[in-house]
Amino acid sequence: MKPTKEKIANNVRKICDKEKLSIEKLALNCDISARYMGSISRADCNTSVDMLDKLSKGTNYSVAELVSEESDTKYEYVCVPIRKYIEYVGYTDTYGIKLLQNFNNTDFYCDDISTDKNFVAELVKILNRHQVSPVHAEDIIIDRLGIA
Repeated sequence: MKPTKEKIANNVRKICDKEKLSIEKLALNCDISARYMGSISRADCNTSVDMLDKLSKGTNYSVAELVSEESDTKYEYVCVPIRKYIEYVGYTDTYGIKLLQNFNNTDFYCDDISTDKNFVAELVKILNRHQVSPVHAEDIIIDRLGIA
């Protein structure tokens, strides 16, 4: 079992990769100095509970997620662009969500969710972060769209 400071370091680096953030930007989001954040990301220091709280607030990951061991991702959703022709509008880009192939061979594809790429990308982040089963993914999408 890895020491906790290595787990935190791995998770901080994964967050930076996943969110496409530099260590400096993550430090700014968490109200931690860039030098100290660098130490955390290299497992060069023992991170206090107060720092874990700052990390949690700045990343929107729970303290439990920050100190957890790396686990295999079961579901990986991606944003899929779709070019559509709409009468009176012409061609436009819309975005959907697709589940990449996984060990369960479960299929999930929801096309034409929105023309707002950032909105769909945010949905993808939610589905991936919480490892939402394809059975429930459509419910979350409908809830976010506000469809009754």
